[in-house]
Amino acid sequence: MLLIISELCLIACCLLMIVIYKKHKGDDSWKHKIWMGSKILTLKKLIEDNNYNSYPILGFFPNGTKIESKYNYEELLKHSGKECEQNYKKCGIIDNLGNIMCIPEEEECPINEVIVDSVSNNNLYSSDYNVTSLENLTEGDVLYYTNKATDKEIITKMT
Repeated sequence: MLLIISELCLIACCLLMIVIYKKHKGDDSWKHKIWMGSKILTLKKLIEDNNYNSYPILGFFPNGTKIESKYNYEELLKHSGKECEQNYKKCGIIDNLGNIMCIPEEEECPINEVIVDSVSNNNLYSSDYNVTSLENLTEGDVLYYTNKATDKEIITKMT
């Protein structure tokens, strides 16, 4: 008996979906509502990824693998703003709102400037710049990076 009732509920749901679809078939507002709902969910996922799954890059291993900070954006905002608290140092700009990234003085700042240039131009960059080779760069090009440009934006993603 329970099986028959569940089957009837399933059939009723399917019929209801067909009726609603037929009713709104020529109506663009129905499609617009679905489209807006998907955009809102996409934006919500992007914000969640930026806040909780995005970590500043501290440097690179010799094989080109990135070294990420232990702090995500959400954690960094707790001590960041327009000024740094006592025992914290400025490392760069953390977001589009101009908030300054502040981390404990004893920790290393993440990368805040990157330049892709020819390996032959190594003498143009001061000792503040490190250099690494990445596989997706053009042959002969390398990545010069530093964490000393505290007036620049923090690097969190490299594609």
